[in-house]
Amino acid sequence: LRGGAISSSLADYSSAASDLFGNMRTPASIVGGAIVPMGFVLKEKVGEETQLTTALRRAYTLFAVASFTSQLISVVYSSIAVNKLAEIGAAPTKNVYELLSGTTYQLPWIGCNVHFFLGLFGVLCMVGIRVFLETGGKAFGAAAAFITASAFALMTSIMNRGVAAGDGTIRSSSNILSLVVQYIHLIMVEIARTRGVFQILSFGFALAALVSTFRMKKTAPGPA
Repeated sequence: LRGGAISSSLADYSSAASDLFGNMRTPASIVGGAIVPMGFVLKEKVGEETQLTTALRRAYTLFAVASFTSQLISVVYSSIAVNKLAEIGAAPTKNVYELLSGTTYQLPWIGCNVHFFLGLFGVLCMVGIRVFLETGGKAFGAAAAFITASAFALMTSIMNRGVAAGDGTIRSSSNILSLVVQYIHLIMVEIARTRGVFQILSFGFALAALVSTFRMKKTAPGPA
């Protein structure tokens, strides 16, 4: 999330900002494409399953859907931003970080980063769950789950350092969690400002998904 070095004079950083958005769009596209073949096919059930196994199967599907859609949102944010930077450009700023922190591009920049990171976390969870299920939860599956957890923790640490660094002198958030909170705040401000129908619907559907997930946790596991 570093926005580039500080410049003593104002300049047009549209090209640099476009490159940064492109740096997010390409990996998000790759990760999203990788989720499709692995995301919705699990080893068939053999005999009766434990409650844990059934719960993990359900969680796997939810992680697949959430991760895939999150990467798509990241691609859309970055693609539209690249188009707008080419079509209308941006006012001169001291550096690219100031451009990306401005009113016009702050939401898409934070949005594409947040959704990319959340999608990556989801993919890691999918990998851990898949190996655990396909090995019957034995020692090998537990080892794979611990490897996944280790990678999750390391990725979180790397992302937190990147977010906290800002442009070297200014930062908008201190860690990935605060960045997510800032993103939600920006979404709410945008909804209040524009009253866009589809933004409101998107937020409503997201809340409905959360409610459905918590309701599912309270029900007894049945056939997956």
